[in-house]
Parts: sequence; C-alpha cells; structure tokens
Amino acid sequence: ADSTCSRDLLLDLPRPTKYHEPYISVFDSTQRWKQGHSQRSKLISILSDRFGHHLHVYGAGSGRTLSTKLEALSKYKYHLAIENQILPYVVTEKLIDPLLAYTVPIYAGGHLPEAIDHCTLKIDISSIDSVSRCIENLIQDDPYINIQGQLQQARNYILTDHNILKRMESIATHHIQAIPASEDSCIRTLYPLDSFHQSYLSANSILNRLRNKFF
Repeated sequence: ADSTCSRDLLLDLPRPTKYHEPYISVFDSTQRWKQGHSQRSKLISILSDRFGHHLHVYGAGSGRTLSTKLEALSKYKYHLAIENQILPYVVTEKLIDPLLAYTVPIYAGGHLPEAIDHCTLKIDISSIDSVSRCIENLIQDDPYINIQGQLQQARNYILTDHNILKRMESIATHHIQAIPASEDSCIRTLYPLDSFHQSYLSANSILNRLRNKFF
C-alpha cells in the first residue's frame, strides 16, 4: 500500500473504514509504451461511461488528487487492477497493494496462488461485456462483507509466507539446521542463525530509507 509503510506496520494495520457504497477505484496513466497501457485506458474510459460515479479514477488528468497511493485504496471496498503484461505466475504491486489495504482486487493478470485467488475477482479484459457484467453484479450484490476473512488470510500470506526477506531467512535457517553435527559448530561460528535475522532487519531498514528518500 503506502510505500513508506514497513512490513511490521502493515501487519498491524487495522482494517480501514470503507465507503458504504460499493465504489471502485482505479489508476490510469498517460503512458502508452506497452500494449497493456492502451488497453487499460480504453477499458477505463468505457467503464467510466457505463458506471459513472461508481468508478473513481485516479492518475494524470483524472481531476482527483491524493498524497499517497493508500488514499486511493484504503477507503474503497474494490479496486480495478490491470497488469501491463499478463504472464503466467507473474504479479506486481497492482495486485498486492489493494490486498494490503483490505481492498478486493478486480484483477486482470496471471495465475494466482490459492491463498490470494479466493479473495480476487478475476476478469478478462478482452471481453468488455464480461467485465461490465462482473462490475454490475458487484455493485448489485456488494459481497465485500463475505470476503473479509479471505482478505485477512491473503494479507498474512503476502506479509509472511511470501515475503522475500522472510523466505530467505527461512531457507537459510532450514539449510543450517540440516548441517551434520560434525560440521555444526564450525558453520554456526561462521554463520550464526541470529545473523540471518539481523540481515533481514538491516535490509528492511535500508529499503525503508530508500523508499522515504525517493518515493
């Protein structure tokens, strides 16, 4: 969500107060150097005409201003997230950020892990009519309250099981614990387990400082 948020802050982030109405947020941009950019802008334009005030567009030329990305996610129950390129098993912040903000992604992208798939509404942007029907049903039924449990599970999955630094620490710990007893003392002297945890904390701190400086 907000680029200045650390992992620990995100873990403790309470569920934000959402708009009562099933409004949908989406980000558009003026970039056109990938086919996905043009497809997204075309789709957003058509959906804006069809759904009017239910679709809130952010980005260049939208007329809506915000100080952080979190503002355009945390208040909304739903967010339209369209990858620039749709590839198998590849996801970006376009999917992850809304989930961290307790927001259900209406998602055009690749294959998803089961823990995330349960709380994500998949769409096929090659069929504008099917996307429109999905949004019509969403506005009419507003299933957000029934998806909150799955959203929490997805957040935990992203911030723990799928966090790259935590995975590195887990892999390193697993391999050290598998070292034969005869080699154990030597290896542990050179690479104590605590050092992996300290490396994780140091790397996280550096990343946060870079985010604060450049973003």
